[in-house]
Parts: sequence; C-alpha cells; structure tokens
Amino acid sequence: MYKFLTIILIVYIAFSACKKKENHPINIVDDPKIPDEIYLIELSKKILLQNFKEAKVDKTKDGSSLVLEYGGSSALSFRNQDTYEKEMKLITANYLLKFIRYTSTRNLKLITISIVKPYYVNEESIKKEVIEEFEVYRVSLETEKTKSIKDIELVDLENVDTKSPEWESKVKVLEEIIKIWKVELNDLRRIEIK
Repeated sequence: MYKFLTIILIVYIAFSACKKKENHPINIVDDPKIPDEIYLIELSKKILLQNFKEAKVDKTKDGSSLVLEYGGSSALSFRNQDTYEKEMKLITANYLLKFIRYTSTRNLKLITISIVKPYYVNEESIKKEVIEEFEVYRVSLETEKTKSIKDIELVDLENVDTKSPEWESKVKVLEEIIKIWKVELNDLRRIEIK
C-alpha cells in the first residue's frame, strides 16, 4: 500500500514540475505614493528585462517624460536582412504598448526609446572585424496620441501565438503605434546582416 502511494506521489510531483507555467503580467505595484521617477524606472527594468540598458525620467509641470535605451549584449542576429528592420520596429512598438498600458494612471506625456546594440564593424586599419555598440534607432511617442488607436486597451500584452487571430489584431495595433511615433534616428538600413 505504501509503495503504491509513494509511486502516485512521485508521478504527481513529476507531472506538477512539467506543468506549463502561465504567463503572468508584469507584477509591479502602481501605488500613487510611489513617485513617477521610481515607478517608471522600475517598470522599465521589468518590461525590458535583460535588454534594459538605461532609463531616465524628466519631470515638467505638465507631466513626465521617459527616455529609454534597450538592446541585447550580443552582436549576433538570427534574423535575415529583409525582415530585420521590420522586426526591430515591431519589438520597439511592443515595448511602447506595454509602457502605455502600464502607465495609464501616471502622467507620462512622452516616451523616447532607443535601440542600442553591439554590432560587428569592419575595421580597415587593422583589417579585422571588431564589435562596437551603437545607437541605431530612436523614436519618441506622445502618449496622448495613442488614445485614438482602436483596440489598444484590448490587446493581450503577454506572448501571443503568431498563428492566432489575437496576433493579427496585436500587429495592427503595433503598426498604428509605428505610424504615429516620431523617428529621431534610423540607421537600421545601414546594418548589413551576414
């Protein structure tokens, strides 16, 4: 009898450990007592995760503006030349979507976000490729303009299966964000994917 119960317990533990973890939204307390500067910087770290590089909050009499830098630590890319720019824009728009939704109770007026990543550079003087970090893309978005985007409040912020109808509606919202942001720097076209 004890062997049987032990076996059932082991099987139960094994299946529990293999159970797929659910996607949880970013867990951060939006307490009005927490100053915008602290809340926005902590939120930046939670949204951007390992891609977080820097965040700065400027306060004015009208509200706050957030300046962000994100990017990876690797110069490698598994994207191809044709889709690289489009995918980087969609990733940036997805980050902006999260900031817009998670800061709806804050007085955030402007978000500026930059892609800063290491890239291989052909150094002629030493006839060798070296890795250097560059800011290759920067956009700013007035949060007030996003209120006109249809379904922006309905889009699932967490991972969505790219083959689902939810993905199509999310991409439509991301493309609307791309249409209204202001491009301040675009060197993505200069990047050569090998």
